[in-house]
Amino acid sequence: MKNLSALGLTATVILSILKAGELPTWPKDYPVKLESVSVDSSYDTLFAAQTKGWLGSDAAHSIMLSEDRVLWLFGDTYIGEVREGKRYPQGYHINNCIAIEDRSKTIPGSITYYWGSKDDKPNAFFPPMPGMPGQYFWPTSGLVVGDRLLLFSFAMAANDTTWWLDGTVVVAIDNFEDDPGQWKAEYYDLGIGDNHFGIHSALYLEGEYVYFLGFYDFSQGRRAILGRALQQAFSVQPNSELIEYWSQGWFGPDWRSDRTKLVPLFAPGVTETDIQLIADWSIYAVTTYDPMQADIFMTFAPALTGPWTEPARIFTNPDHTSMTYAARPHPQISTMTGEVIISYVTSPTSLDIPKETMDTYRPRFLQIKLKRN
Repeated sequence: MKNLSALGLTATVILSILKAGELPTWPKDYPVKLESVSVDSSYDTLFAAQTKGWLGSDAAHSIMLSEDRVLWLFGDTYIGEVREGKRYPQGYHINNCIAIEDRSKTIPGSITYYWGSKDDKPNAFFPPMPGMPGQYFWPTSGLVVGDRLLLFSFAMAANDTTWWLDGTVVVAIDNFEDDPGQWKAEYYDLGIGDNHFGIHSALYLEGEYVYFLGFYDFSQGRRAILGRALQQAFSVQPNSELIEYWSQGWFGPDWRSDRTKLVPLFAPGVTETDIQLIADWSIYAVTTYDPMQADIFMTFAPALTGPWTEPARIFTNPDHTSMTYAARPHPQISTMTGEVIISYVTSPTSLDIPKETMDTYRPRFLQIKLKRN
C-alpha cells in the first residue's frame, strides 16, 4: 500500500478510509468484539512536529501525575526545526526526552517538552550516570507508587556495528509534582535485563503489588511473562530480589522467586506495551506486535495471570516499511468503557530525516472501540 501521508491525505481522509475499510475478523468466542478503528485526531495532532523544537520520538509512554497533568516518556528524539514541510534535526538525535501534557483547560490540552543540554547542544533529559549500566537510557514505562514516581529504563550499550540491552535502571523521583527542570532523581541498577529477558514491558498496580509484564526468549520464541513485587518495599528501594515470577510449580503455576520455569502468557512478547483494565467488563487488555511486521494485535484476559486470548489483529499500519513498534494502549486518556487509545511508531527508512514523511518516527494515535461479546 502507498504511504497515505506522502499522498497528502489529511487525518480526516485517513479516518474515513479506516472506517470504510473492512474490520479484521475476530474469533466468535472472543470476550469482546471490535466495533471500530479510527485515527484519534486530537492526540495525533498534539504530537505533530513543532515548528522549532521537538520533531519526533519513539516510545511515547504516558503516566498520570495528577488529574490534569500527564507525563510522557520518549526514547530516541530529534530536536530541530520544520522548514517547508520537512524536519531538519539539530545534529543526530538525543536518547530520551519527556513532555508534560497540561489538561487543565481542555483535553488533550497543551504539551511542553523537556530535554537536557550539553556544550550548548540538546542532550538527553536522563543522561548516563556513573555506576549505572549502559551508555545511555531508553525510558519506556513507569508509574507512581505511593509518593514516588518510578521510571523504568533500558540501559543500552553500543559499538560501531550494533547495540544491546545492558541492564535495567529505575529512576525514582520524589518531587515529581514540581516542574521537571527541578526534579531530583535517584538511580537504581536492578541488576537484570538483557537482549533475551526484560521485566518492564508494562507495569500495573493492583492490591498491594506492582506487577511487571515482561518478555523472555523461550526455545519456541519470545513470550510475555509476569512478575510482581510488594509496592511498599519496592518503592523505597527498587531491587530485583524483591520480584517474584509467575512460574510453573509442583501443583501448577504459582509465584516463585526464581525464573527457571517461567510461564509464557502469550506471543509475541514485546519490549513496549501497556495494560488497560476495562473495569466494567472485568477484562484486561494488552497490545502485542512483531516490530518487523505492519500488524498490531490485542489480547485479553480475566486476570493478569491469564488465561490470555490468542492475539487478534486490530490494525495494519499503511505506512509500514521497516518497523511498526511501540504499540501501546494509554488507559489514562481513554474516556469511556470499551475505548482503547493506542499509539504506535513507524520507523524511518533512513537516517536522513528531511527525506522522511512527517509521520514517521513520531507517535501516531488510534481510537479502538470494543463491545462486550
